[in-house]
Amino acid sequence: MGGFIWDWVDQGLRKTLPNGRTFWAYGGDYGDKPNDNNFCINGLVQPDRKPNPHLIEVKKVYQYVKFRPQHLPSKTVVIENHYDFLDLSFLDFHWSIIRNGELVQQGTLPKLLTGPHQRQTVMIPFDRVHLENQGETFLNIEAVLAGEAPWAPAAHRVAWEQLTLHQQFHHVPQLQQGPLTTAVLLETDEAFQITDPHFEVRINKTHGSLEHYRINGNDLIYGPLVPNLWRVPVDNDFGNKMPEQSKVWRQAAANRKVRDITAEKIDDAYFQINVDTTLLEGKANLKTHYRVYGNGVIMVTAQIDIDDALPELPRFGMQMRIPASYDHIRWYGRGPQETYQDRKSAAMVGIYAGNIEDHISRYVKPQENGNKTDVRWLTLTNTSAHGLKIIGDPLVDFSVWPYSMADLETAKHDYELPRRDFITVNIDHRQRGVGGDNSWGKRPHDQFRLLAKTYGYSFYLNGQL
Repeated sequence: MGGFIWDWVDQGLRKTLPNGRTFWAYGGDYGDKPNDNNFCINGLVQPDRKPNPHLIEVKKVYQYVKFRPQHLPSKTVVIENHYDFLDLSFLDFHWSIIRNGELVQQGTLPKLLTGPHQRQTVMIPFDRVHLENQGETFLNIEAVLAGEAPWAPAAHRVAWEQLTLHQQFHHVPQLQQGPLTTAVLLETDEAFQITDPHFEVRINKTHGSLEHYRINGNDLIYGPLVPNLWRVPVDNDFGNKMPEQSKVWRQAAANRKVRDITAEKIDDAYFQINVDTTLLEGKANLKTHYRVYGNGVIMVTAQIDIDDALPELPRFGMQMRIPASYDHIRWYGRGPQETYQDRKSAAMVGIYAGNIEDHISRYVKPQENGNKTDVRWLTLTNTSAHGLKIIGDPLVDFSVWPYSMADLETAKHDYELPRRDFITVNIDHRQRGVGGDNSWGKRPHDQFRLLAKTYGYSFYLNGQL
């Protein structure tokens, strides 16, 4: 019968602006009153059937071929056929070994005749030599159409899975081991500044933010690195009243008060600036540490402690702006589509790249979009390959937009989003999940919420590309 989806398609209508540009209109766009705003813009595909990112998640959840690890040291995997009438002979099965995001081995399995609702144990003939202790290693398996079908061409991917062979990974930048012989710490009434012939770092004392970062003559920050505790609500957030219930967090970071800020040199290895900040009249405390190493790498650590009487956080992270020319992204994490903590099973861990414009999601009604989860590292570079590398310790979430968060929150249609002369970069510990069991009251499941307690994370900024 297929999938029963409420709703399959965004029920919008094409409308033309006076300048000839078209957009998808919804309730109220024709002067109609009363209306339900964008209530019918809730599909897996847009009005012209262009897929929304969550369609990819539905495909993965619904796949009729399942892959279970049986005993990976002996290379055995169980393949399950959940079709009612088909055996698996209409599919070809491919496998690959991915180490630190790079392909190192690949092959094809013999034809499988596994019957409906049957399972079969298969041996994946990969070579284990040199796989251990050399970084993070995955076994990827996929089932593709062996021939053309009425609904898809040959080699169309029907099902897949990614199994972990070796979880250790190392992406922390090589830090200068010698003494900080050329870097100098300066203090003024306004800031702590660390200067070196090759780099310059400045931390504002009033706000406790990283406001200047220059390496080898390249200014890497357009706007300061600041705490970010809010997100532009998604449709489900409005349905479960998150914007109302968590509204205290909307301006909490902007209204923070620096209680104490200190700077010191630690054993000739790095300078450390410690910032102690209060929020919501002392009901929450945020501590941020900046470690500046002799090669210009900055380690940022943030921890928030929240009174349990406060409502849940929409997100815990940091945000900054970088020059608009750094518009090429490359990352090692889940992708290539956007993912969130409760919507990421359809995204394989790998290395992905592209232009920022290709990695924002143009929802009919603008809202939070473009997030990438479980990210080990990412780079943002210009046409000369200069730019910034951000490294999770061990993982971060990130998103990048060619507009501001305020632009996103006020726009009602995609055409209303401007293109600024900066890029907004969100570096998050995590966000609240985006889904609920319905769209008119149910919150995300508890494991995907940021209930009031203590959260902390770390990442590195490396401008030496």
